[in-house]
Amino acid sequence: MDKILNLSTFGDVIHRDGQDQMDREENGIHTEHPKMDGTEGKYAYVFKMILQNVAQTKLLHWQSHFYGQHKALDDLFDGLIDKGDELAESVMGKYGRPVLSEEQLCLTLMNYANPEKGDLSDFMDHLYKCYAIDCKSLFEQGKDSEIMNIIEEIIGLVDKIKYLISLR
Repeated sequence: MDKILNLSTFGDVIHRDGQDQMDREENGIHTEHPKMDGTEGKYAYVFKMILQNVAQTKLLHWQSHFYGQHKALDDLFDGLIDKGDELAESVMGKYGRPVLSEEQLCLTLMNYANPEKGDLSDFMDHLYKCYAIDCKSLFEQGKDSEIMNIIEEIIGLVDKIKYLISLR
């Protein structure tokens, strides 16, 4: 286990015994991450879901048995990369960099349940709920309208891809 290197999101080496933090403090290196809006990790869900949804989309893209669906999932992947990055950077610009817990650093991916049938309705419903309900609930329209606009663009992308994967 000593040969495993754990890195934080921002490249800091993480030692399991906490010795790295004490070493940095003794050497005058301050590495405390800024708190986000007074509550560390309030927006961690957004960062985790962006990463998880991008990875899940690419996995489904690779597992698809239908060319049109394969291409639509590739478009979704590209869009989630671009818009997800824009969303993450906007949240960071306003509320600070994310500090994810150990649990939040673990992504859950699932295999395509039945690629021969091409049913992606559960995944597309998950994406819609993730952004339209869960992510939106973290922000206030008047206070965070610029962030809400990016979320709306992601929802529009999800709607478009729902249509495209329905084509046979």
